[in-house]
Amino acid sequence: MKKSKVLMMALFVVGLCLGSCTGDDGEQGPKGDQGVAGVDGQDGVNGTNGKDGEDGNANVHHVVLDMTGHTGTIFAQTVPELTEEVISNYAILYYLGKDDLAGTQYYSIPGPVSADFLTQVYAQTQLVQIYFSNYDGTGYPVTANDHLESLRIVLIESTPYTTSKSVYTSVKDELKAAGVDIADYNAVAKYFGLE
Repeated sequence: MKKSKVLMMALFVVGLCLGSCTGDDGEQGPKGDQGVAGVDGQDGVNGTNGKDGEDGNANVHHVVLDMTGHTGTIFAQTVPELTEEVISNYAILYYLGKDDLAGTQYYSIPGPVSADFLTQVYAQTQLVQIYFSNYDGTGYPVTANDHLESLRIVLIESTPYTTSKSVYTSVKDELKAAGVDIADYNAVAKYFGLE
């Protein structure tokens, strides 16, 4: 019995000590110095499924149609790339290449071709037609002396952010923001990496 009283007394003293030994927390100490940055890890090894391809612009394509020797007031050509999807979802830019003393000049269609004549374009599924006219609206019969070289068609796919604006307006705004004149084929081709 003495042992149990001694044991009870010891537990009582330990409990008293633990209860009274805890005090208020002290103030937080100052922040320590920044540790040394770790070493960057090593890049992983590329998979063996193939090599990286060349950089490009997957959503922009162009078609070049030969117009050398064309005569008449209408140029009509089958263009398989002008699918219903492309006509509905792409901005389509047209440029007429004409040779002169300074080399090939490109003219945006629709519009004037130097001071010689005007152009108008009509496109439908797999077909493009270019109409040539005088400034008074009458048909302009193109001859070999007009030195037509090519019709260049630039197909620019819409992007996910194209919502309320038409694809053409979005592309026009993008080019304008980048300082590219949409009527200048060479500038457009350079911007999209077509040549």
